[in-house]
Amino acid sequence: YNLTGLSCRLETTPTPTQTPPPTNSPTPSDAQTPTPMPLASTTPGVVEASAIYLSEVYPYPNENETEWVELFNDNEFSVFLENWKIDDVGDGGTSPKKFSLTIPSYSFKVIDLSSSIFNNDGDDVRLLNASDSLVDSFSYEDVEKGKSVGRTSFLSTTYCSQNPSKEYSNN
Repeated sequence: YNLTGLSCRLETTPTPTQTPPPTNSPTPSDAQTPTPMPLASTTPGVVEASAIYLSEVYPYPNENETEWVELFNDNEFSVFLENWKIDDVGDGGTSPKKFSLTIPSYSFKVIDLSSSIFNNDGDDVRLLNASDSLVDSFSYEDVEKGKSVGRTSFLSTTYCSQNPSKEYSNN
């Protein structure tokens, strides 16, 4: 697609399904005490994050900049992602880059990469949880230096070349 000078591409890979977060119904004994929102985690026995998306990638940075990947938490609670990974091509390319971070509810958070892992002439971007299960992914083709590749909606798999919008809604 070409929308107002932005080159876009529709991917056919499925997007993660959204499941509503668990709700805590107050009991008569705690009806007057607000129930805190859960902090999702990859720790066994704690709520697992269900709506974490790849939002934007900056694969071909300008001089004195580094590659980065932006995630979006589409949950009504903060999530702690412990030992998750960013990767390019599965079973190839570079080694996955491990990270841990907290993303507030309905917010963006960026993982700055200390070394380059993405190709400028096209690559895959994959988000893996601590168990190495694929959470979200997309592919991009040639990208212009200093431009990012951003998701147009969290309900679609359309990505466009754009001006970087680090930790803000994609433009």
